[in-house]
Amino acid sequence: MQDERIGSTAAGVPGPQIAVSPNNPCPFLRALVAGGFVGGHIVPLPKLTSTIEAATGEKGLKERLAGLAIYLVALMPMA
Repeated sequence: MQDERIGSTAAGVPGPQIAVSPNNPCPFLRALVAGGFVGGHIVPLPKLTSTIEAATGEKGLKERLAGLAIYLVALMPMA
């Protein structure tokens, strides 16, 4: 599978760190943006879920269950 990291060059060398919005309250999402795994603007929930699924290190059903849990948490309204 091709590495889809935004912050990597063709040679796989990390590019410059992406600026992260200070208004993003989630440290995990801030780390994904800073590391170049997702863009710093609007990211579709399925793309974000698949990125986090890959980060779990799980495979098969466990990976999909983790993705489902992530998806459901993302849909919860913030209080």
